Amino acid sequence: MVAERGEVLVAGLVVRQAYPGVELTEAWKKALFNDFHDVAAGSSLGIIYKDAQRDYDQVRWATEEASSQALEAIDARIDTRGTGVPILVWNPLGWSRSGVASVEVQMPQASESGISVIDAQGSLSCCRCWPRTTQPEPTRYWSSH
Repeated sequence: MVAERGEVLVAGLVVRQAYPGVELTEAWKKALFNDFHDVAAGSSLGIIYKDAQRDYDQVRWATEEASSQALEAIDARIDTRGTGVPILVWNPLGWSRSGVASVEVQMPQASESGISVIDAQGSLSCCRCWPRTTQPEPTRYWSSH
């Protein structure tokens, strides 16, 4: 689960906060229980699918909560001082990837020089910006690096 990766990083390396072992163990138990062959094969009764969906909803809530807390703990320790509006984009996968990240940003004021996106290494990243026509809506832009 993605939640475990973030929590391990937070618990062991960043802030020494408690690892949510009980919550994640229960999430794993529910996920694995519902991976039973009758549920996966589609040969169970309707009530079983409702129970499985309820369990999967609880797994999703527990893991999203753990992931969110882990990322917030890491975010709080990243130095985003400097000019501009800081935005953190996370890749929860175990490998590098490319793609589009869409973010809505409320700019403090109009910029005469335009908007640029700078990555963690200080390099410019390709971006396109689409300003909204009504206020106080944020500006949308995407970046692909």
